[in-house]
Amino acid sequence: MQGIVDKYDTSQSIYLLPIIKPSNKTDARTQYLYTAHNINRCLKKIGKHPFINIAQLTFFKRKDFNSLKLQAYVYDRMKMSAHGVAYIYINRATRKRFKLTFEQACACVGYMDSIKDSLIWIAFIESDDGSIRVRLRSRFVTVNEVAEKYNGGGHDCASGATVHSRKEMKALISDADTRLADYKESNEGWL
Repeated sequence: MQGIVDKYDTSQSIYLLPIIKPSNKTDARTQYLYTAHNINRCLKKIGKHPFINIAQLTFFKRKDFNSLKLQAYVYDRMKMSAHGVAYIYINRATRKRFKLTFEQACACVGYMDSIKDSLIWIAFIESDDGSIRVRLRSRFVTVNEVAEKYNGGGHDCASGATVHSRKEMKALISDADTRLADYKESNEGWL
């Protein structure tokens, strides 16, 4: 693995591999999606080879049943703020109901990433100690400043935080909604 890493100059990047590079033209999320699309395209080309079983190549995409049930639950229960912040709260009882680890529950933030008009999405996941871990994700909008206000931090468009009550959850949603409203007001062509 180190041999692969050493092949690339990462001195100008916060990322380990050069798939995502600092750019004024394309944000990191768009670069990631573009790269994922290219990988998928290449896998399809490989799959056309007569000696390769396409079922074996696509097997890694499969999700376990409980994760899919959680995804349906998120779509059914998520809420949207006035300016388009999508959010969901997953408590310990819900995690237990779906037989999910904490990490699997945290992944539900990604289920909300394709909602039209929503540029910020948040998952609140109750941890075993009763604190509420927050996963903030966005398209274009800097959310790490919101995360820092709530005992967290991270990347511009992918951050985490911790809150300890429903009151703090509402305050974080309000702050994210204000941030999104400001972004939409001062930026054109964000959709």
